[in-house]
Amino acid sequence: MINKFGVGVITSIYKDKVNSLLQQKLVDAPIGPLARTIVVSFSIIPNGKIKELKLNQKTGYDGIDDRVLNDVIRSSPFPVFPDELKLPSVDIEYMVRVQIPCPQLGKCR
Repeated sequence: MINKFGVGVITSIYKDKVNSLLQQKLVDAPIGPLARTIVVSFSIIPNGKIKELKLNQKTGYDGIDDRVLNDVIRSSPFPVFPDELKLPSVDIEYMVRVQIPCPQLGKCR
C-alpha cells in the first residue's frame, strides 16, 4: 500500500538520503582555478547495490575521475528501499567538485 505521500515523494526522500551519504564521503574541494566538477550517475536497485555507474562529466584527469568512481563504489551499499518504494531502481545524479593537481610543480598560481 502506498502512503499518502505517493511514490514520487518516497523516491525523493530516498534520493535525499543517498545524497546525504555521498556528501559525507565525497567532500567538495574549495572553489578556485584548479577546481573541477565531476558529475556521476548510477542506479540503485532495491537491495541498495549500485548498477550502471558512469561519469557524465569528467575532469580530464583519469586518476581523479577513477578516484571519484571508486569513492562512490566504497559508499555503497546504500540503504535498502523502503517497502513503499516498489520501483526496479532509482536513478541518482551527483555532482562533486574536486581539486586538480598543478600540471607542472611550482608553476601554479
